[in-house]
Amino acid sequence: MLRETKIVRWAELKPILGLSRMTIYRLESAGEFPKRIQLGSGNSVGWLEHEVEQWLADRIANRIEDNGAPAQPDDDYDDSMDGDNASALASAGWGTDEDYGGTDERL
Repeated sequence: MLRETKIVRWAELKPILGLSRMTIYRLESAGEFPKRIQLGSGNSVGWLEHEVEQWLADRIANRIEDNGAPAQPDDDYDDSMDGDNASALASAGWGTDEDYGGTDERL
């Protein structure tokens, strides 16, 4: 069993997941990602490959299940930031498109 255990380091994990170190840390802290393993007295850490693979498989399974369900309206959605308004920046009180080098024209 131990011989089959593989530890995945950050350099291998990053291109697979496409998440930042901070995001991984936050997910770990929230109990939503496998905990890292301290490999030495310094900052060397890694993750058990089978735990990361299971986490990813769970994410894929949830996506497939979610795609089968009809979309539910989001009661908290604020449509004032949609493109039909003069500018999302202006709606948020940050100025107008012209202030940032843009125009009022919509493509």
